Amino acid sequence: MAQDTVPAPQAADAIDPSVIVVTARNREEKLQDVPLAITSFSAQTLENANVRNLRDVAYLTPGLSITSGGSEFGVNPVIRGQTNLNGGAGDPNVAVFIDGVYISNNTAINVGLIDLERVEVVKGPVSSLYGRNAFAGAINYVSKKPSLTDPHGNITAFGGNDGQYSVSGAISYPLIKDVLAVSVAAGYEHFSGSYKDQTNGTRAGGFKKRDIQGTVYFKPSPAFTLTGSYYYGKDTFGGSAIAYNVNNCGTRTNPPSVQDPSGLGFSQFCGHFDPDAHPVEVPVINPAAGQAGNDRKVNLARLNMSYDFGFAKLSSITGYVKVDQQRLTDFIGRSNGIPFILTPGPGVALLPELFGSNTNNKDFSEELRLQSDASKPFRVQVGGFYFSGKTFSTTLVTVDGTNLPAGQTLLPGFAANSLTSNGQLNGAKIVGQTLSHDKQYSGFVGADYDLFQGLTASGEYRYTHQEKDQLVIRNTGCPNTLTVQTASCNGPLPTPYLYPNSVNNVVAPVSGAFNFSNYRGTLKYQATPTTNLYASIASGTKAGGFNQRAVAAADGSQPDLKFDPERNTTYEIGMKNSLFNNRLQFNVAAYHINTKGIQISGPSSVPTNPGLVTKNFGSVHTDGFEVELAAKVATGVRVNAGIGYSNPRFGKDAFDFGAAGACASANVTTGVITPNIPQCASRVVILPANSQFNNSNFNKAALSLSGLSLPRETNWTVSGGIDMDGQISGDWKWNATANARWEAKQFGFNNNISYYGPRTIMNVRAGVSNSTFSISAYVNNLTNDHTPEIVSVNARLSDFGGDLDGYLPVGRQFGVTVGAKF
Repeated sequence: MAQDTVPAPQAADAIDPSVIVVTARNREEKLQDVPLAITSFSAQTLENANVRNLRDVAYLTPGLSITSGGSEFGVNPVIRGQTNLNGGAGDPNVAVFIDGVYISNNTAINVGLIDLERVEVVKGPVSSLYGRNAFAGAINYVSKKPSLTDPHGNITAFGGNDGQYSVSGAISYPLIKDVLAVSVAAGYEHFSGSYKDQTNGTRAGGFKKRDIQGTVYFKPSPAFTLTGSYYYGKDTFGGSAIAYNVNNCGTRTNPPSVQDPSGLGFSQFCGHFDPDAHPVEVPVINPAAGQAGNDRKVNLARLNMSYDFGFAKLSSITGYVKVDQQRLTDFIGRSNGIPFILTPGPGVALLPELFGSNTNNKDFSEELRLQSDASKPFRVQVGGFYFSGKTFSTTLVTVDGTNLPAGQTLLPGFAANSLTSNGQLNGAKIVGQTLSHDKQYSGFVGADYDLFQGLTASGEYRYTHQEKDQLVIRNTGCPNTLTVQTASCNGPLPTPYLYPNSVNNVVAPVSGAFNFSNYRGTLKYQATPTTNLYASIASGTKAGGFNQRAVAAADGSQPDLKFDPERNTTYEIGMKNSLFNNRLQFNVAAYHINTKGIQISGPSSVPTNPGLVTKNFGSVHTDGFEVELAAKVATGVRVNAGIGYSNPRFGKDAFDFGAAGACASANVTTGVITPNIPQCASRVVILPANSQFNNSNFNKAALSLSGLSLPRETNWTVSGGIDMDGQISGDWKWNATANARWEAKQFGFNNNISYYGPRTIMNVRAGVSNSTFSISAYVNNLTNDHTPEIVSVNARLSDFGGDLDGYLPVGRQFGVTVGAKF
C-alpha cells in the first residue's frame, strides 16, 4: 500500500515530502514536520488500496483497529489499545471529524468515502487540539474542494461476487473562474452479504449505501475563502452475521426443575473462539415485529470560512449533524431461537430474541480560531468552541412468542408485552426511552516558539465546561413519546422504574456539569535537514455521564448519580526521517500512557444499594511503539511496512465487581470462595465494607484485574505492502498493489478467559489506465479470514444463559472496477 509517506508516482526517483500536507494541528504542515504520530492517506492511495470504509483505513494503519457489533454502521475505532471499559456506554475514546465537524454518533462515522482529498489518523491524546473524546486520538476526513480553474469529473463502477455492485462519481465546475466553483459527488453501493443460512438461504451482513454531497467554494479575494457543503446518506443494512460457540466452562446453578432436572450446566465460554464451530444461522424475523435490519440517514452540513489579515488568520467552522437510525435485528444468531422454560410445563420452547432501537440525534457546533502569522518565530492561536447535542432514543428487547404452545407461558419475570401469541407484538413494545442533551463550551490557546535554529517549543491548553442532562424511562408502562424534559408516567402495573427518581409518578431529568482541562507540551528538534526528533507530554479526557441504577441515600443525596470524566497522560518520543535523497522515509514513536479513574462497574456509594454502578476507580498502564517505513526501491516500485505494539494492562487498583460471580462463588460473610472457572477463580477476592476499594456498607466479591489485558484490543499489528506501476504504450500504464495486515489475538472480556484471533487480511489489485480510462481487478480479504470483530454474550433473556456470539466481518470479495476521468 502506498501511504502518503509514499505519494502518487513522481517523475523523479525521490519521494517529494512537500506534497504530504496535513492539517492535524489545524494548520497546513508537512507531515514529516509535525511532532505527532500521524498516518495519512491521499485519495490516490485510497483508490490504489481499494479502500471503501473506515475498517479498510484501519487495516492500513499501525496502532489502529476497529471493533463492531454488527453491520457496517456500528463501528468503534481503537487507537493504541485504549478501548472502552464501560460496556460500550458513554462516549468514545477516539474523536472523528468530517471537514472539522465533530461526529458524536458512532453509527455515522463509517459513512461512504466519496470525493475525499485525504484521511488523517492522529495517534495519542489530542484533546487540547480537538476537545473531549480525542482521548486516544482522532480521525479526520478531509473532502476535496471544487477547482476554481478547471472543470473536471470522474465516474467509477465496480461489480463482483456476493451481489457487489457500485457506481460513484463527482463533477467540479468553476462558475466564476478563480472566484466561485461548485462540485457534486454521489455514490451507490450494494452488497448482499458474505454469509448465508444453509437452511433457509437468508443472507447476513449485506447493505445498500446511497450518498450525495454538494460543495461550494468561494474565494473573492486572496484573503477570504468560504467552503460550504451538504452531505446526505441513506443506508440500509441487513442483519449481522453471527457465529456462536457453546459454553464450555463455569457452572450454571439454576434451581432444579422438571425441564432442567440437574439445574447444572456450563455458564461461560473459555479459550479460543472458533468462527467455524457452527454454520452461520440467520433467523427470519416475524414481519409483524417490524422491518428487519438496520437503517440509517445522515445529514451533515458544514460552513468553513477564513480571512487572512496578514498578521493573523481568522477561521470559523460551523457544523450541523442529524442522524436517524432504526434497528430491529436478531440478538442471538440462532435460526430456531433459544430455550425458555415453560410454565406450567413441562418442557421448553425455542423462541427468537430480538433487539430494536430508534435513535434520533441532532448536533450543532461552532469553532472560532485566530492564528498568528505562521512564518514568524513566535506563533500563537486562540479560540473557542461550542457544541449542542440532543438525542432521543427508544429500545426494545423482546421475545417472539409466536411458537408458544397453547396454555403455556414463560417463567415469572417476563412482562406480558414481551410476548406474542398471535404473531403480533401486543401492547407497548418499548422497553426504554431516553432523552438527553449535551452542551459544551471550550476555550483554547496554543503557542509555538523557535528557541533557536532547529529547536521549537510548543504548548497547548484547552478548558472545557460540559453540561449534560438525561431522562430515562425503563418500562413499557410509560408513554411512548417524550416531547419535553419533564414527563408524567401513570401507566398500568407494574410500576415503572424511572430514572433518576419519581415523585408522584412525575420525573425530571438528571443533570450535571463536568469541568476539565487538557494540555500538550512538545519539544521538536531538527537534528539534520532530513531528521526531526520530538518529545511530548499530553493529557486526554473522555466525558463523564450518568448511572441509570443510582438510588438516593437516606439523606436524599445522590452520590452515584454521575460518573466523572476518564483521564490519561501520555509521554511520547518520536523520530521522523527522510533519507537517501528522500527515497526512504522512516518514522518511529514510543509512548507510555497512564490512565486513571477508569469508567468501570463498581459498588454503589449508597449503603442500601447492593447493586453495581459505573464508577471512576482503578488505572490502566500502557507501553507501546509504532514504526512506519516507506521506500521507493526502484523506478515504479514502492514498498511500505508498519508495526504497532501496545500492551495496556490493568493496574493493581483495578477490580471488576460484575465479573467475580462467573469465576467463583464467594460467601462474603464467611469468606469462603468456591471456584467455578479455574482460569480466573484465583483472582476473586472479598473486599471488606468501607475499605480502600469498596466504599459501600457491604462486603463485596470482586475480580482483581491487576496485570490483565484490556478487552477488545490487539497488542500487535503488522502490515506491509507493495505498489508498482510501469509504462505499456503511449499514455497507458499498468499498476499493481498488494497489502497485508496481521493482528494478534484479542480478549473478549475483562477476565481474559476467552479470546478471538489472530487475524490476517490481504488485499490485492491490478489494472491498466491512461489519462482518461482505467480498469482493474481486485480481491479483498484474499485469505477469507472471518475472525470476529467482537464477541458478546447476547442471549440475555434465556433461562439457560447465553453462549458466546461472534460478529463476523466481510468475507472474501473479488470483482472488477472501471473508471473514467474527464
